[in-house]
Amino acid sequence: MNGITAIIGVIITLVKRKDVVETIWYGHFENLIVFFFVTLAIFLAGLLSWPLALSALLANDFAWPFPALASLSLLFGLLIIPIFAIWYLYRIIRGLLRAINERAY
Repeated sequence: MNGITAIIGVIITLVKRKDVVETIWYGHFENLIVFFFVTLAIFLAGLLSWPLALSALLANDFAWPFPALASLSLLFGLLIIPIFAIWYLYRIIRGLLRAINERAY
């Protein structure tokens, strides 16, 4: 459900961005848009590394030419998602605090 609210939020931000030009909220809206797409790209990179790594590690015929690459891919997927979740929460809390205090981003 969190993904759906993020998509709805970025759509609203894209639509309302023109209404907040020349205010302190414009920088906040721009940062939300960039943050959403960077988050999406990193999450997809972490998520897509799993099937590649698991299929290479579980193959019985050792046809995978670079087993170390498969291990690194799996490690990337294991590390990026929890680290990115913490970063995601930090950015949300930071943006919310700045919005409450009405400070420009």
